Amino acid sequence: MRILSYLKDKENIIIEKWFDVMIESYPADARKFFNAKEKQFSNPIGYTLSKEIEIIFKELIIINNPKLLENSLESIIKIKAVQDFSASQAVEFLFQLKQIIRQELKDVLKEKEILTELLEFESRIDNTILIAFDLYMKSREILYDIKANEVKRRNFKMIERLNKKYEEIDTSSKTQDSRDE
Repeated sequence: MRILSYLKDKENIIIEKWFDVMIESYPADARKFFNAKEKQFSNPIGYTLSKEIEIIFKELIIINNPKLLENSLESIIKIKAVQDFSASQAVEFLFQLKQIIRQELKDVLKEKEILTELLEFESRIDNTILIAFDLYMKSREILYDIKANEVKRRNFKMIERLNKKYEEIDTSSKTQDSRDE
């Protein structure tokens, strides 16, 4: 596919634009912070987003390691799931990649063959979107379970404390009754 060579040639530009578009979904203060994407420990989200979209893009081109693609997707999706993005907002970055590619390759897309190849490549992105959606749902399910278990734990602790208080009251009441007799 000739389109793959065009994508490889424009790889750095596409990835940079993709990162920029991706962080636009965050508030202005966060965007400034995320742009320091080289700092893994002081900016783990920006670093992770930057690193993982590069892996995703390369894997979409070479289709060498589907598990690597899925792991990179999962890293991004977990961030978005924890940050309470909706499912559509969480996977939107993959739709944005399609738009960026079309913009960057607009000059060569006039050729029918390249346009056909683009549609084939976009079907790879579509399949990746489906995987990302499943990963998002799985992540949200895990978060829900964690929250539900925390509520159960709190309720159990509260019931334990109430039972303990009741026992103390009951014991003191019995002691008082025995003194009264």
